[in-house]
Amino acid sequence: MADIRPCRTEDLEHVVRLFLRSFRKGQGHSVTAATAYFQRLYFANPWYDEAMPSLVADGPGGIVAFIGVVPLPVRVDGVPLRVAIGGNLMVDPSVQDPMVAARLLRRYFAGAQDLAFTDTANEHALRLWSSLGGRVGRFSSMRWVLPLRAGALGLAGVRRASSNRALAALARTVVWPADRLSRSRLLPVATGITVHEVAPGVVHDFAAVVGDRGYAHPHVDAVGFDWLIDMCRQKQQFGPLRVLRFDHPDGRDVGVAAYYPNAGGLGQVLLLQAREGAHAEVLDALALDAAAHGAAALVGQADARLMVALGQRASTYVQRNEFVTVLPGRSPEAVAAATRLSAGDVSLSRLVGEWWTRMQGDVF
Repeated sequence: MADIRPCRTEDLEHVVRLFLRSFRKGQGHSVTAATAYFQRLYFANPWYDEAMPSLVADGPGGIVAFIGVVPLPVRVDGVPLRVAIGGNLMVDPSVQDPMVAARLLRRYFAGAQDLAFTDTANEHALRLWSSLGGRVGRFSSMRWVLPLRAGALGLAGVRRASSNRALAALARTVVWPADRLSRSRLLPVATGITVHEVAPGVVHDFAAVVGDRGYAHPHVDAVGFDWLIDMCRQKQQFGPLRVLRFDHPDGRDVGVAAYYPNAGGLGQVLLLQAREGAHAEVLDALALDAAAHGAAALVGQADARLMVALGQRASTYVQRNEFVTVLPGRSPEAVAAATRLSAGDVSLSRLVGEWWTRMQGDVF
């Protein structure tokens, strides 16, 4: 039986090779670059804590399983909590130990954190979390989709469904006419909101403006927030990250956002926050900015504060094979936070979780 122990830096090359075998079959990946990224993420992050380590299962033939753990201070409804974000749960398919993944999770859950959390659990991981007492956030696991350009969205669908170049060329001929005809149905009229590209610190400071009630924020200083945004900028498959502030005509800042326009495809919203009563205006301004930068649609984390604004537009909700799952610690504050997170009563951004790490689809 493999021994469960904390991951060490000298394990990382073996972990990376297991990761590439498990999730990145094919060529073109640099073990050296991926190892450097794992080192920065799991050992050089600003909140590294030996009491909340990443874990490996070490068998007679070497490392056969791994779970990555990133400590992150988070405020949930204004209450500061130590959160251990777990992800990249992987097991060598040749290992003859059917319980190794469950033993890794049990050891991870026994860490010093107030909450164990993931926002990228697949169905297998979801069953494991649930069997060990984890609570699933069904609503917060949903994604909203806001179409912006019908022709470009159709072309993106053709590209995903088929590699036929002739079909893609034919689809391109209808992109511009379809975008023009659908503009008035999909895009809002110009708003009085002005959009400014800003430094990450502006977004960090805005969290104090909108208040804590109903939000989960990274509870980090400006330097830590810069580190998070810098890591997000490395998700190159989505294109450049835009960090924005939205200003009302009366001069007030009414919202902030960080998103990837992903020209010609789905623009991914990392974070979107607004003052009470301004969510619809901020969403409209973000949609216009994304369309101007070529996005076919926007995709973001389900947020109860956006439901009315999205319901007034040609939007939809989808469930991907990624679930938000949380396991509370022993304190009453942690149990209350887990209850509100799993019920969808707290608005999450993709910064509170594993989504912002570089693992999903990028090339090392």
